[in-house]
Amino acid sequence: MKQKSEYLRIKSKSKYFVFMALYFVLYPICKILYGRKRNWLVCERSDEAQDNGFIFFKYLIENHPEIKPVYLIDKKSKEYEKVSKIGKTVQFGSFKHLLIVIGYPVKISTQLFGYAHWVQLKTYYRRNKTRGVHVFLQHGITKNDHEGLYSYTCKSLGLFVCGSKPEYESIYKDFHYLNNVPQYTGFARYDLLFDYKVKNQLLFMPTWRQDLSDCSDEEFLNTDFYLSWSKLINANELIEHCKKSNTTVKFYLHHSFKKFSHLFKGNEVVKIVGFSEESVQNLLKESKLLITDFSSVFFDFAYMNKPMIFYQFDEESFNSRHYQKGYFDYRRDGFGDVCLSLDEVLKSLSKIIDNSYEVEQKYVSRTNNTFVYHDQNNCNRIYEAITRAKK
Repeated sequence: MKQKSEYLRIKSKSKYFVFMALYFVLYPICKILYGRKRNWLVCERSDEAQDNGFIFFKYLIENHPEIKPVYLIDKKSKEYEKVSKIGKTVQFGSFKHLLIVIGYPVKISTQLFGYAHWVQLKTYYRRNKTRGVHVFLQHGITKNDHEGLYSYTCKSLGLFVCGSKPEYESIYKDFHYLNNVPQYTGFARYDLLFDYKVKNQLLFMPTWRQDLSDCSDEEFLNTDFYLSWSKLINANELIEHCKKSNTTVKFYLHHSFKKFSHLFKGNEVVKIVGFSEESVQNLLKESKLLITDFSSVFFDFAYMNKPMIFYQFDEESFNSRHYQKGYFDYRRDGFGDVCLSLDEVLKSLSKIIDNSYEVEQKYVSRTNNTFVYHDQNNCNRIYEAITRAKK
């Protein structure tokens, strides 16, 4: 077993050196072909175009003709046609993808170094300070203590976009960045959170669990996560209320748990929404109440001043096995009631319904203290921050 482990380590190291040799051979060619300052590449996950990346890409095309952005996306993605209609795309994972990553001076992604599809290249960017501007747009506000985002593990990172003032202060102080790397600009997608029409719809959107991601279907069916959320979506009190008020519930699992979507059974009022079936942005804007656990989508909901409930039945294990707790305390800083049991969730839901879905004043105050910027200039601030970083 020890010999096999040593073999795999040597094999991995050899692949790294071979890949980096190719990188440095291609580097001067790519700089000549693609090194113009106006060349910016943008991406999210390989099959996605609905988050901060796509919205910022669209903003660049509509507002800055001097910039020539390209969007990295898999042509098999359901989102591909939408992107290709408005701008230039490159196949995610292709050889041309590699060439433009090497050559383009500005690289932007919602995932940390998400444009570095090759693990060797991502490792290189993490370990070494490289030329060009590497921009981390994020897809959710960082509220946990995440060592993988510390400055010494992300040496190439030139701009860490923050969505709230407390997040910015934590990233700067606790993650040990120079003061020009984290920038509080607001998220690109926040520009679109002013134009929406609320439906008679509730949204249930839990996040994933690292320790459950490799479960078989049979194992997953016996987890607290499955049992707790299944009991909630099938609770008689919930179903009866929704039937009387003609309300629907959308249940949407995290990207990393999409393989388990088929295990959850909907009913006459609850619809199980598969990943990419509906835009998360639209679901958030359309729904009048959110029930989540620890998913950072609640920040978007708070930005729109809508009520929410935190269902944290596994609070202790989540903080010990998934992400370490950071600056954000749900009871002190959160925008809704923290519930540890199904009964507490249903009681909190009843209170919100009786209050006509109005947000309690203490949660309104917390929202105002969290989002110093509450406007439609987030994309513009991101653009200006990237422009400053280029200098």
